[in-house]
Amino acid sequence: MSAYEFDLSRYAERLEMAGVPGEQALLHAELTAETLQQLVTKDYLHSELLAQEARMDARFAAFEARMETSLAKLQADLFRWLCIAVFVQGGFILACLKLLA
Repeated sequence: MSAYEFDLSRYAERLEMAGVPGEQALLHAELTAETLQQLVTKDYLHSELLAQEARMDARFAAFEARMETSLAKLQADLFRWLCIAVFVQGGFILACLKLLA
């Protein structure tokens, strides 16, 4: 993840030169190295963002396809019920006209 090079011995050496005891300087250097290993770079974040965008695009495309299918089915059902209503209404009107005649 991290693209940083860290020289443990050089860092510990510089701490010792500044007056930090040797064992403490080495421990500090090791902990700093561990922390730097957990850092993320801009390139890593950018690649993760692109991957997330691709996953979201795929999910939205699948959702859109499902919605188009559902809307087409709904439109067909609505047309079928509309035709049935027109025929029933026409039959009702004809029956009323026959009764009145």
